[in-house]
Amino acid sequence: MKFPLALMAGLLICLLSGCGPGPGDWISQVKSSDVTVRRAAAERLAQAAPTSADTVTALTEAVADADPEVRRWACRGLGRHGARQAVTPLEQRLSDPAVAVRRAAAFSLQLVAPESLAFREELLAGMREGDGGLLVAIRGFEPPASWAVPVLLDLTRDRRPGIRRLAIEALGEIAPAMEAPRKAMEAARRDPDDRVREAAKLILNRRR
Repeated sequence: MKFPLALMAGLLICLLSGCGPGPGDWISQVKSSDVTVRRAAAERLAQAAPTSADTVTALTEAVADADPEVRRWACRGLGRHGARQAVTPLEQRLSDPAVAVRRAAAFSLQLVAPESLAFREELLAGMREGDGGLLVAIRGFEPPASWAVPVLLDLTRDRRPGIRRLAIEALGEIAPAMEAPRKAMEAARRDPDDRVREAAKLILNRRR
């Protein structure tokens, strides 16, 4: 049995590119009555969908979803899509009862509105709690998160050596030339934990 060339070409394209659901489907599904469907759709809109007005609108509406996992993905997605028009909904999520949602909103606000002050307290709270992922991520913030230096200095004296090391490394990226961070790094060279000492040594050697 012979197949038309156009049909065979279409099947080949389908196999190569995938013929599953796309952004239009996810936009519809994020409003589903089934929370599992909404979660999956919010994740795809946040991570895989191309940036568009419809995608941003769907995610902006989803930040008020009844499910915290949907809200978290929606907040993350608005940051990925650079949705400056969503600053107000993101700021409202900073008072969300779910920590993961608040943290996602704060990260996205830092991306889309770094001049805002609203997100800082949530990130500072996470740092004080010893959120290691946040202590790593803050090193790459643009503009540099100089507002975090006082808390990072406190964390160089934390009882947990892993947190002390991350704080020293963050200070080395954010404010290596400031006097207080430099003194903290010098003190860390005498830390009882060898990982903290090594981190401080590497940073100080880079400055020479």
